[in-house]
Amino acid sequence: ENLQRANSALDSTHRAARSFWRLMLGTSCIGVVCHSSFVLLFYLNGVTGLALVNVGSVSLYATSAFLLTRGLAPWIAFSFVIFEVLAHAMLASYWVGWETGFYFYAILAIPVLIVADFQRLPTKILSVTGATIFVIAMDVLVRSRAPIHALPEHVVDGLHYFNLTAALSILIFMVGNYFWLIKRAESQLHLLATTDSLTSLLNRRSMVDAWRFEKERQESTGASLALILCDIDHFKQINDTHGHDVGDRVLQTVSETLAANLRETDHLAR
Repeated sequence: ENLQRANSALDSTHRAARSFWRLMLGTSCIGVVCHSSFVLLFYLNGVTGLALVNVGSVSLYATSAFLLTRGLAPWIAFSFVIFEVLAHAMLASYWVGWETGFYFYAILAIPVLIVADFQRLPTKILSVTGATIFVIAMDVLVRSRAPIHALPEHVVDGLHYFNLTAALSILIFMVGNYFWLIKRAESQLHLLATTDSLTSLLNRRSMVDAWRFEKERQESTGASLALILCDIDHFKQINDTHGHDVGDRVLQTVSETLAANLRETDHLAR
C-alpha cells in the first residue's frame, strides 16, 4: 500500500513536469507566430535592425519547439526561451521605446522560472534573482530614454495593447494550468488519505470519522444505528494456495459485491 501511494505521488510529479514542458512547447510555437508578425511589422516601419533581431527570435523559438517536440535537451530549449524573452524585451524597449510594452514579457519570465521544474533549489533561487535584477536594471536604464527609432503613435499604442493582452493571456493560461494541477493533486491526496488503495473502500480513519458522525446523529435523533463486522472465511488459505494476487482479487470482488448492495446512507470500509 505504501508503494502504491509512493507511485501515485511520483506519477503526480511526472504529470506536473510534463505539463510544464507542454507549456514551454506552446510558448515556443506562439513565439514563432508572434515574432514572425513582428518581423513584418518592423520591416514595414523601417526598423530593419529590430526586424533582423526578430528573425533570430523566430529561429530560437523554432529550435526550442523542435527540441521539445523530440524530447531532446529540454533544458537547452527552456534556456533559449528565457534568453530570448529577456534579450528581446531589452532590445525592443531600447529600440522602439518603453511605451510599446515589450518589457511585459521580461516580467513574465520571473513566474515562469518560479514554476520551472528545477532539480536543485539553489539553481531556481539564482535564476529568479538574476531575472529580477535584470528587469529592475532594464527599467532603470531604458524606461526614461528616448527610443532609437520613433514609431508612429498609433503603432506604439497598438504594440502596447497587443503586448499587454498577450502577456496577460500567457499569465492567465499559466496560472490556470497550475491551479488545475493543484486541485487535481489535492483531490488525489484526499482520495489517498481517506480510502483503501486496494479496494477503494473507506479506510480506518474515514470509518472512524463516519462512525462519530452517525453516533452523534443517532444520539440527537434517536434513530437506530447498526455496525456490522465481517470477515472472509479461510482467507489465509486462499493466499497460501493461490498467491497474494488472487487474494487481492478476492478482496476486490467481495468489496464490489458489498458496495453494490449498500444504501446511499450506509458506509463501507476495510
